[in-house]
Amino acid sequence: MRRQIVRWWFAPAVLVFVLGQCARAFAATPDIVLYTSDVTTVRGNWAAIPGVGAGDQYLASADFGSSTIQSPSPAPTDYFEMTFNADANTPYHVWLRLRASANSKYNDSVWVQFSDSLDPNGSVIYRVSSTSALLVNLERCSGCGDSGWGWQDGTYWLPQTTTVQFVASGAHTIRVQTREDGVHVDQIVLSASTYLTTAPGQSTNDATVVPKPVASPDRPRRFRERSWRRISTTAASPSRTTTPRLATAAARIDPPMSIWSQAPTAATMSVGSRRASG
Repeated sequence: MRRQIVRWWFAPAVLVFVLGQCARAFAATPDIVLYTSDVTTVRGNWAAIPGVGAGDQYLASADFGSSTIQSPSPAPTDYFEMTFNADANTPYHVWLRLRASANSKYNDSVWVQFSDSLDPNGSVIYRVSSTSALLVNLERCSGCGDSGWGWQDGTYWLPQTTTVQFVASGAHTIRVQTREDGVHVDQIVLSASTYLTTAPGQSTNDATVVPKPVASPDRPRRFRERSWRRISTTAASPSRTTTPRLATAAARIDPPMSIWSQAPTAATMSVGSRRASG
């Protein structure tokens, strides 16, 4: 009896655990990965350079030695934009992979804005056509220097919110403004899972190319419409198509219930098992 009690307790516990793990896996929001090929708008001193970077190209701002733009502009002269789809009310950590021309700290920063971003508390932040933006600077500390590509989400001297969410699900726009010319960008990652708390790669001499998520078919949230047929009505009077296993299952149901099986044609579906009507 004791073993039986343990068995009856253990099986449901395992089932609950497995279902919980499956739910977490299905619930994970995919990361958003943007390359140069995702650019929809380019203005001023930005150009796509082929041959290097994620997707074999990157976006470059030519180094004219211009002064640092100390605050984001609501109507900038030099910027690019990308569009992407994201879920509402989901925190996304913002990461950019940058490179500085000549590895100079005077060529390594940008301003980042979004069409409808909110901070983690639900307040408006970093909006396009405003003077609010996320400052992303490649050099990780004062005097550390730049070397090749590197991932950053902010700057070492300024506390900032590096996680955003969006008002509604669907299409959104990210705008990257020049802060210092001579900066290069090849990847932008908005991560709700994989890189929510850690960078995709190193801050210097990085070779990480984050792959774009593989598009998978939408999992149906409802049963497809199909025609189902009853193959047994009660345990006492199974139909000819009832197998011994189904008949045994029907015999254990009290009150008697019908067991349903999918028919070969598609029409309206009768869901699951139903009570016998007579």
